[in-house]
Amino acid sequence: MRRTSRLLVLFGIGLAVLTFVLIIALLPGTNKNGIGGGPTASPVVNAQVVEALADIPLGTVVTKDMLTTATLPVTVAARDAYRDPSQVIGQTARRAILSGAQVKASDFALTQSSFVVPPGKRAMAISVTELTGVGKMIYPGDTVDVVITLDESVIKIVTVQPPAKSPYSHDELLRPVTVKAPLLLQDLQVIGTIDAPSEAAPASSAAPSQGPTLTGTNKLIVLAVTDAQAEAILFARTAGTIDLVLRAPADAGTTATTDGVILKSLFDKYGVLPPYLIKAIDAYIPQQP
Repeated sequence: MRRTSRLLVLFGIGLAVLTFVLIIALLPGTNKNGIGGGPTASPVVNAQVVEALADIPLGTVVTKDMLTTATLPVTVAARDAYRDPSQVIGQTARRAILSGAQVKASDFALTQSSFVVPPGKRAMAISVTELTGVGKMIYPGDTVDVVITLDESVIKIVTVQPPAKSPYSHDELLRPVTVKAPLLLQDLQVIGTIDAPSEAAPASSAAPSQGPTLTGTNKLIVLAVTDAQAEAILFARTAGTIDLVLRAPADAGTTATTDGVILKSLFDKYGVLPPYLIKAIDAYIPQQP
């Protein structure tokens, strides 16, 4: 009996040791080098991203020499960061991109929630429609020219009048030859846009078109201007209408010389035929007693 008891005790101890070893082996944090080792490190996963080699100002058309690539951990790489420079080349920056920053899809998005006023400039908003704002297809980073069409009835033309009349009366006969539709300001940069809230389309309406549509709603274009330019735009806005002319990105920073247009210009320069008398007839017009 004594021998049998010893065998049972040894068997129990061996079974306990085996159970302990199995438990330790199944616990997390064990490794092949020993029992109870530290956690196994996960391999670091990297991703290639596009970075700005130098500052890319707002409105700049991106070229190859402005970009570089870097390898970063996926935890650091932005979700919308471009992975290949070819995806960025030729796009217009709708945000200012600093040197060394990851170049992201949001830097070229046409929608925005804020804007930055350049040093020395002021932000001024102009309301446009499809007609006065190039179909409302003007976005941050674009450059525009401002053309005004003055309401001649609010302009007091100084003429020589007899003493009984005001020297500042409006001379209707001079309207066609004195009032211009000139190019007021050139090369103004758009730093922001604000769209009017869109109305929900009826459930039964057809699917919206993929291209621009005429909605009749206004859009605010925020321009970077100097104080003097702001004064000129404000006066023009109260004395007539303002149209914005969209420039090609390559034309930013250039200026042109124009003479403006008056009615006589259309006759003399553009060959528009003026009204002319076909035939004069004598007619009796009764007078009121």
